[in-house]
Amino acid sequence: SDVKAKLAQQKNLYESVRTDRNLYSKNYIESQDEIVDMKRKFKLMTHQIDQLREEIKEKDQELNKNHFDYHRVNKTSELCKEKLVRAEARQAQLQANVGQQRNSIKKLE
Repeated sequence: SDVKAKLAQQKNLYESVRTDRNLYSKNYIESQDEIVDMKRKFKLMTHQIDQLREEIKEKDQELNKNHFDYHRVNKTSELCKEKLVRAEARQAQLQANVGQQRNSIKKLE
């Protein structure tokens, strides 16, 4: 009867160890699945980050180009305004000269 009791105890210990092993095995498999899923998500996120970096780079280049174009056009506009002011001043001067010459002609007549 002592042997039967020991055998029963050993069977109980065996079943306990087997149950624990099955539980740990199941947890290990689930963990492996999670790791695979996380690696897949990480790879996807890395790809998205690379795409966003490229998109930012392209937009930054476009912004720089637009910035320089704006300044070039603005400078050209300023130069045109200066030419216009000089041309208007020259025109006013020439009109004054014409007026003086007409007065001179009238005096000679």
